[in-house]
Amino acid sequence: MHWILGFLPLILNVVCTIHVLKTGRPVYWVFIIWLLYGGIGPAIYFFVEILPDLQRNRTVSQLGSGLATAVNPGRHVRKLEEELEISDTVKNRQLLAKAYVEARRFDEAIEMFRSCLKGIYKDDPPVLLAMAEAQFLNRTHGDALATLERLSGVDGNFRPMERRLLLAQVYEALDRNGEALGEYESLANQYPGEEARCRYGLLLVKVGQADKARDVFQRILLSARRSPRYYRKAQRKWIQTAKQHVAR
Repeated sequence: MHWILGFLPLILNVVCTIHVLKTGRPVYWVFIIWLLYGGIGPAIYFFVEILPDLQRNRTVSQLGSGLATAVNPGRHVRKLEEELEISDTVKNRQLLAKAYVEARRFDEAIEMFRSCLKGIYKDDPPVLLAMAEAQFLNRTHGDALATLERLSGVDGNFRPMERRLLLAQVYEALDRNGEALGEYESLANQYPGEEARCRYGLLLVKVGQADKARDVFQRILLSARRSPRYYRKAQRKWIQTAKQHVAR
């Protein structure tokens, strides 16, 4: 029994390789299967290529879709483009726009989000917020600000923390640091997690308020010490940033 378990990763690699070649899957899967040894390569191949064909369960499909996007974002985009050709719905347009964002095809994402803003979806808050995020990532900060202001006028209570954090980042990108600081400071004690507080500290450093920034970073570290492990793990990026700045 033990020798069978020892050869199991090799057996899985061989079986998956045969499946790739017999079903006409892209050859790059062979490299993924063998480079990510120890069962990792075959596991990814199973979830991305095999399981979606075997299961119709919604949760499983979402997992497979996520893995597919990570391994081969181009293929995921093409699949969504084909689905949009078959069924041109606002939902499919939003899914494709989000896939464009993940693929860093921001111009196409923005146009796809904009195409959703028609009829009863003319001022749809989720679409507006997603489009503003894409515009920010695309560095068209003026457009992002205009979209956020439009969203605020439509529904100022829609995802207020998320919207205001993005607004603060847009202000910062536009060198409107006073307004950005105001938003960050207000969010520092409201936004879940440490991102808003850390961004506030980073902007304080940027504008030359190092002492105040240090106090902010120390608050982050104090919060981390008092928080459970899962919280520290989820906020690791911001906690590490705070540690680096306090150490300086």
